[in-house]
Amino acid sequence: MAIPVVTGPSRYRSVPYTSILTDLASALDFCGSLGLRARTGRFGQYERDVRRVVNALARGIANLSDREKAELNHPRYRVAVSEALEFADMLPYLKTCRPGDVCSKLKKVLDGPPMPDEEKATSNEARNYQFELLFVWAGCLDQSQNRVPRRGLPVPDRPVA
Repeated sequence: MAIPVVTGPSRYRSVPYTSILTDLASALDFCGSLGLRARTGRFGQYERDVRRVVNALARGIANLSDREKAELNHPRYRVAVSEALEFADMLPYLKTCRPGDVCSKLKKVLDGPPMPDEEKATSNEARNYQFELLFVWAGCLDQSQNRVPRRGLPVPDRPVA
């Protein structure tokens, strides 16, 4: 099974749940290579939740108990899938950044509560930094230059592959 993802006005791509899990693991491994504790915070929880979704889909929806279906319908699984997809999609961009430019921002992104409704004014920094990186990453997708420098934000050392 796959999830449709908007890639532009009236454009979508289909992303298999297994790819979301694999790509998230790669992104967390990359963060680990920078010395960050990637799997101890919210993204570690997302990885476990997405893995549970993948395993359930592999068994087949018809083979799940009503309790399992109800549990997998909990918003935490939708949040895990969407946040995992968003974070993993930034990996090619993140790999182009100098570690010193991006490490402190990634450390903040990896923190915070797993669910948006658990945030408080003092704990919403993680998603704010994630949005900032996502915004910069989207700016780097300029097709003519493959990179768009932004003042005060991580800038790739080389074009995004």
